[in-house]
Amino acid sequence: MYPIYDRSGVDDDEDTPLYQTKAPKPASKSAQRPKTSDIHVCHAGTCLSRGAEAVATEIEELVKEVDANCAVRTSGCLGYCNVAPNAVLVEQGTRRLLESNMHIRINSLEASAKVVAHATGMKPALDDPGTRERLAGLRAARARQH
Repeated sequence: MYPIYDRSGVDDDEDTPLYQTKAPKPASKSAQRPKTSDIHVCHAGTCLSRGAEAVATEIEELVKEVDANCAVRTSGCLGYCNVAPNAVLVEQGTRRLLESNMHIRINSLEASAKVVAHATGMKPALDDPGTRERLAGLRAARARQH
């Protein structure tokens, strides 16, 4: 036997209308944000020689700063060697590489922040002097551009 429901908007167990019941509390910050994309930074030949290790570390730091649920991984050659270093975003649940998710010439803090903003939907705060100072060593460690 199925229960009979009326359209009064009142829960039969309580005398409180349903629209006046309390909403559940939201979960923690990281649990609210679904994992949208993984960032794969090329670590092959040309990208590696042009500072891909520093780029990957810089992107990891920026992802931590925005407190996002996004993984940063290294990858093999992405096929854009002449515009290295580069990275690609791979959306959760897919294995396709879309050209719109490709980021090339990641040779500044602003370029790394653009990758993080595209992957997480949140812009890292670059105007903070502490962030710039902390990441200055990584940018200095990059190999000179040819």
